[in-house]
Parts: sequence; structure tokens; C-alpha cells
Amino acid sequence: MKGNYDIFDDLAWQFRAYETSGIWALRHVRTKGLDTPGRAIDILYWNQLWRGEYSSSTTLVRTANYELTNREQQFIVQPAWDDFATHGVVGLEYLLGVLAQSPVKDVVGGADSFTSVRGLTADITAFSDRWVWIDDASKGIWQDWTGLSTGARTGMVTIPLSTRAESFSIFYIYSLGLFPIIW
Repeated sequence: MKGNYDIFDDLAWQFRAYETSGIWALRHVRTKGLDTPGRAIDILYWNQLWRGEYSSSTTLVRTANYELTNREQQFIVQPAWDDFATHGVVGLEYLLGVLAQSPVKDVVGGADSFTSVRGLTADITAFSDRWVWIDDASKGIWQDWTGLSTGARTGMVTIPLSTRAESFSIFYIYSLGLFPIIW
């Protein structure tokens, strides 16, 4: 939850500012140093997104989104994963890795679970292992996400979080018989 909050706290206002006032709002905030201390706006990628939208270049838009996703995973959510690995229950990160499923797989049937891409010894709390899961050229989440039509992606992001999260609940997985009792 902390990691989800951190990503929301970092990006929500940036998206809102961009949506309402365009790149100029983010440029103003960055130039004046008004962004969150320690979490400066990565204006390079916002500029790239703006250029992509302005010129109707899906390549620029995808690249900007890819880089923003990398930034969020590597720098924004990683401290929450580090806290979890340091202060969590020993072995729980392994269980989380085993249970982690692609949020896109149920739509496209493509991207695989964390352990099927990274293996049973991978650590979901490590950025490098998570990023390979996201970025794998043949089984990664990013490839499946960008392969969806604009309408399919819009449909996915408009589903309420509580509805989307239900199919990733341990209780839901257990009810399907996909999670054997191991203790």
C-alpha cells in the first residue's frame, strides 16, 4: 500500500497539471523548483510526451510512458519495497513473488506471472527482477500493455480499483483452487 501511495503522490498531481494546463504547468513548477523535494519532475519525459502528442507520434508517447514507468519502479516505489524486505516477515517476499500476476494477463492472456518470467529464486522486492518482469520482450507486462488497443487500455484503467483488485486477492485465488495450502 505504501508503494501505491508513493506512486500516486508522485504522479497524480503531475498528470492533473498536464491534463489541465499542458506541459507549461509542469515546466513552470520545475523551473521554479516547486516540485516535491527529493522527487523532482522528470521534465525530459513529460516534454517527450508532449512532443509525441503534439506531433501524433505514438512512438514518442510510448517511450515517454515507458521511461516514466521505469522511474516510478526504480526510484519512487523502491523505498517501500526496501522497507518491506528489511522489516517484513522473512520469506514473505518469496510468497509475494509466487503470487504476483500480471494485471494485463487476464485481458490479453499474454504476460506471465512474476516467477514464470524471473524464476523461483527471483526477488520481487528488487527493482532489477521486477523490471525484467515488466520489460521482458516475449513475456513482459509492458509488451502486452502496449499491444492493446487504445480502447482496451482505456477500458482497463476505468475499471474501479476494487473490482480489478478482486481477481488478485489471495481469497479469490484460493477459491479457484489455484493456491494450495502449504502450512
